[in-house]
Amino acid sequence: MALSRILKELKFKEEDFKPKEHSWEYESKLGTLNFVELAGDTEEEINENFYKSHREIWNEDISELFVAIINDEDVLICDSKTKPDDVDPINTAKIRSFSGVNTPQAKRYLELLKKDSIDKGYFWEKFYCEIKKREREIKNANRLILIC
Repeated sequence: MALSRILKELKFKEEDFKPKEHSWEYESKLGTLNFVELAGDTEEEINENFYKSHREIWNEDISELFVAIINDEDVLICDSKTKPDDVDPINTAKIRSFSGVNTPQAKRYLELLKKDSIDKGYFWEKFYCEIKKREREIKNANRLILIC
């Protein structure tokens, strides 16, 4: 498994990672973050690979988030604590997504995903709020289900 163009742009090297069956595990001093490189010719193939990767990360229960890179273009920041869903795997876990590098949003998130930003805590600071917000939304949705 070779590193994608995007991971190289984020200043990672292959030796920074512990390779897993379906992902790359990066352990900074502040936490563990998995990167999943997905390739596929069809949406079905990508969804199946995403599901397998998410299930592996979810079963390990080490990290709050993981990053999926689809066909070396689309980047997804995903919740690893959400139970993997084989029907709609990507939309179930996705917190944020962006494509390319030419939009302000993509530039901002790519800057946060750089190795140095993860090591210094900027990434974790930004996404801690996102995680807590998502947990509240899920809790509220579950409450509404119980009421009905």
